[in-house]
Formats: sequence, structure tokens, C-alpha cells
Amino acid sequence: MIETKLQTFLPAIQSLDITKPLTKQDLLTDAFSIASENELSMYYSPHNEFINDQAKLIIVGITPGWHQMKVAFEQIKQYLALKQNLSLDHILEETKKAASFSGTMRKNLIDI
Repeated sequence: MIETKLQTFLPAIQSLDITKPLTKQDLLTDAFSIASENELSMYYSPHNEFINDQAKLIIVGITPGWHQMKVAFEQIKQYLALKQNLSLDHILEETKKAASFSGTMRKNLIDI
């Protein structure tokens, strides 16, 4: 497995309350901050940890948006809470599948 940023952010992810929907106040915090300059801030999202090296199509863009970030955190938090013998690679792959282009972004891409 390729080294990921997940290990850095894992304690903060594990402290999130899975019993309620995540909000911007939960995720847009110093605990998940990567960088900021002026009014621009960048936060960690676990959905970019998995890379599908078998992909036939690559879409390049600036993601995730808020919705994709929220879905990624909710997905990974659920998997971590299950405490099954799932590999971290499998958890990250499922997180990517759930969050990538989720919501209206996915629908708009499919409709093109």
C-alpha cells in the first residue's frame, strides 16, 4: 500500500460522531486543515487516498466539493466503526466509490 495522509488524520476521523450527520463545523476545522492562504483554505478528504490504476478514463478537476467531502468522511467513519477485518485499501476504495463525483456532480457527468 502506498503511504497515505490517512494516518495523520485518522485520530481526528475517529473522534467524529457517527450518530449524527456531519456538518461544516465538524470537518472544516484545524484538525483537517492542510493549507490556507488569504480566504482560500484546503482540507483533507479521505476519498483521494485510493487510486484506481485500472481506470480507462481520467477526469481531472478540483474536487472534492463540500458534498463529496462529507460523503467521504461519513463513508470512512462507517467502515472504521464496523471494526471488521477489512483492509485499509478496501476501505479507501469503497470510500472513493461512494464519494467521487457524488450528488449532482455524478448525475451531471452521466447526463453529458
